Amino acid sequence: MHQADQSGIDFREEIPFLIGVISSDNDFAILELARSRLLGFAYDRILQNNPLFSDLFRPAQPVFERHLEEAETDENSVWGAAIISLTTFVGLQPSSQRVLALIYRMVDDKDERRQGAALIALARLKPLPSEAKRVLISRTAKTEGKTSGPEVLEILGFAIADLDLLRILLKSAAGNDVLGQRAAVRALSRADPMPKEVLDLFRRLLQRKDLDENVAPTVKDALRALPR
Repeated sequence: MHQADQSGIDFREEIPFLIGVISSDNDFAILELARSRLLGFAYDRILQNNPLFSDLFRPAQPVFERHLEEAETDENSVWGAAIISLTTFVGLQPSSQRVLALIYRMVDDKDERRQGAALIALARLKPLPSEAKRVLISRTAKTEGKTSGPEVLEILGFAIADLDLLRILLKSAAGNDVLGQRAAVRALSRADPMPKEVLDLFRRLLQRKDLDENVAPTVKDALRALPR
């Protein structure tokens, strides 16, 4: 893992510092600033699968979970989103059944952004529970007022190791629904390593004369990135 990003931030120092501020400071404004900055670092790297980076956030779990009871009883608490964000953004597994229950509850939150965060958290559970898979599949159909449809197809990319979810993505990527195809192709293009089924599909897609203009570059870039 790089010690610093392009702006010169050393995450091995900055992340523990921010966690320490959140743990010890009682000033609401300072606490909120530290929490926002910490989760901003995590959000910016949601597509990276870097265990070393994720481990830097592990000490935040018990600190955030001091507020678990508040998150369970107050659906407007900022701590609910913060607690599940450690799974959503950096893939840390829930530390308890209470945290897992919070994730499932937030799938139906009134805020669709929180719904989306909870769905990503479900997709990042390892191993993927059957109930989490059932919820994810149910949301691939567009539903009013719910994070669903193409948005969830893209989320399935976090659980591409599951063969049932992989088949759903392959079917959508090969289909004629443009929005669904775009989302599925984006999800499949992030697979590392790329399954043979995805590689074969991408090569077939490039032969299609009706291939969507937004899909073609994603497919080409994914194929170019493969090791020679």
